[in-house]
Amino acid sequence: MIALIDGDILTYRIGFAYNDEGFALARHMLGETIQNICEELETEDFELFITGKTNFRNDYAVTEPYKGNRKGDKPVHYDALRDYMLEIGAVLVEEQEADDAIAIRATELGDDCYMVSIDKDFDQIKGWHYIGIKIGGLTVTDLIEYVPQGEMTEEAL
Repeated sequence: MIALIDGDILTYRIGFAYNDEGFALARHMLGETIQNICEELETEDFELFITGKTNFRNDYAVTEPYKGNRKGDKPVHYDALRDYMLEIGAVLVEEQEADDAIAIRATELGDDCYMVSIDKDFDQIKGWHYIGIKIGGLTVTDLIEYVPQGEMTEEAL
């Protein structure tokens, strides 16, 4: 089994949790979080995905900019955390978002992977879903579930 990890979620969760701390601690917590995910899923194999600067959706968003309603606030260590993820082998996804790349990869792997994200877009993807992301020893939520083809989780309904 391979853990397909949404690095965008980790960047924001860890970044904001350690905004007032030094980068060394934020980087340590990122590594520890990835390790916790793998331990809990009983796998050493993971693929980490982060979104690049380009997205095809920007070309189709004509009424308003894509995600134009979101605040521009980013964690203090945003760029440094992303650079660290690239150093440890993260895939930088261009022309789409990290969750799109994870969904495509999960479709290729079938039941041989876990999708690790709290993003609700994954509720429409068949397979193993893990949203029990531990940060600093705290579990955000503890859930591993299997979503059959064509069904959604209760949270998505």
